[in-house]
Amino acid sequence: MLQRPIDLTFRNMTSTPALEAAVHEGAAKLEAVSKHLLRCRVVVELPHRSQLHGKHVHVTIDVSGPGQVLIIRRDPQQHQENEDAYVAIHDAFASARRKLLDWEHKHDGKVARHRAARA
Repeated sequence: MLQRPIDLTFRNMTSTPALEAAVHEGAAKLEAVSKHLLRCRVVVELPHRSQLHGKHVHVTIDVSGPGQVLIIRRDPQQHQENEDAYVAIHDAFASARRKLLDWEHKHDGKVARHRAARA
């Protein structure tokens, strides 16, 4: 569980304890990747125009730490499988975890650096 509370918002849909638990589980996995997280803001929404295109859930995750801000958006038009809110939340947190891992590796100097060609 995150040391700090999660700012969680549901728009155009009803929150359920199970959806909230899915978000908290995803946030806990992010914290396992980086102990430096200061803030986690999550918005789960059903866009207004969903009547014409199916009920695709849009998830935005905004995480920040010292010197970093990562914003992950799962766009319903790009991810047609996100009709299910649980799948959308899982996919968004999986993407956030990958981006956070990349940032952590760069921050810790674990990224391979190419040497300049010797003359």
